[in-house]
Amino acid sequence: MRISELYTNYLNINLFGYPFGIRALSLCAVIPLTAGAIFGILYVICRKRPMAAVSSLACGPARLKPCIAYIKVANRSAPYGLNSWTFIVVAGEFLQSALDAVRSRLSLFGFECYKALAFQRAMVLLILTALVASNLSYITPVRAQSQAESVAWSYFKELEGPIGESLTARIREIQAEIDTAVTEYEAAEESYRNGEMDYAQYDVYQMQYETAQTRQEALDIVTERVAELEALQSSTGQNLWLLNEAPYESLWGKDNRSNRMLALFASLLMLALMSGGMAAFEKKSRMCAVIRSTPRGRGKLWKRKVGVAGFLTVIVWGIHVTFEMKAFWGRYAADILELEEGTGLAAGIRLLAQNYAQTGLAAPIQSPEIFANFPLAVSVGEYYVMAAVLQLLVLFLYSVSVMVLADRVANH
Repeated sequence: MRISELYTNYLNINLFGYPFGIRALSLCAVIPLTAGAIFGILYVICRKRPMAAVSSLACGPARLKPCIAYIKVANRSAPYGLNSWTFIVVAGEFLQSALDAVRSRLSLFGFECYKALAFQRAMVLLILTALVASNLSYITPVRAQSQAESVAWSYFKELEGPIGESLTARIREIQAEIDTAVTEYEAAEESYRNGEMDYAQYDVYQMQYETAQTRQEALDIVTERVAELEALQSSTGQNLWLLNEAPYESLWGKDNRSNRMLALFASLLMLALMSGGMAAFEKKSRMCAVIRSTPRGRGKLWKRKVGVAGFLTVIVWGIHVTFEMKAFWGRYAADILELEEGTGLAAGIRLLAQNYAQTGLAAPIQSPEIFANFPLAVSVGEYYVMAAVLQLLVLFLYSVSVMVLADRVANH
């Protein structure tokens, strides 16, 4: 399942003799699929009888008891014929007794987690979340549109650092190198016209001149960006940096907005499936009156359910953040941290902790062009953490809202 192919490959589907783009169809299908998923969730919540043993899944263990009793009798009469069945029965009983021992020692929060993971299939949904997340695209790599732009990116990477005299001096050095190459070409061209140089030597200077022209175009892009940052720095009063903006553009740019929205939609859908049945579980089993008669069956139970919703939200959020970091750092760690090829993850984290202040992550968030008007005075790394924490908070509030909505629906 490669969802990124919907947005990277051009494909038309024949519907009733007319061509329709797969990208447009996938976007149009989001609304009916979302409506169908919400209707299915509410229908399951309203019709579910978790503890009444009316479903086939709930009646399964009861139906297996006569089979297990038959296997036990058969093993007593033929001890050498059904040893494999004996092992299965003994292992099953041992596992059941172990689970009973664990369940008997669980706290209220622990048993609510157990109910969500086992009875409400949250464990299966978490595995499905990991499978879906592994097939999502979290970044859209930015590619240079010309050779001059590609050279400019190499200059951005080389010159990355605060706007100041040292940066200006290095730009002057590069400009002097380009001017020297141009001057040498002009002298070689004059010598070639006068017959003092053969074509082979002149061709070398000509290729150097073409390279110098490309470098000059790239340096013009860099100096233009430096001028923009100096103007912004004078208006904001912050010490801005010249950055290689390709990594941040690939993660937070407009071209990657659809990937981020798709990942968010996957998180919201899984959280709706996991949180929808937590509040309605006892109501559908008609245990609310009994639960409310106990000391912990009122406010404390609801708080534990909110805690379980937060626990599941953290796991879903962590799965997506992990794959996002894997995609982002897997492609741009060498650019941001200047790692050598083959460097492991642990070594990369240690290098980041040691040299954080020297990397682009320590630059003010207004340094990348896409965040030039951001109102808060934070660094790029702080913005990365802040955005992740804000996303976690939004997902948690959404999960609790779904739980409350399901509780209200179950009342009717």
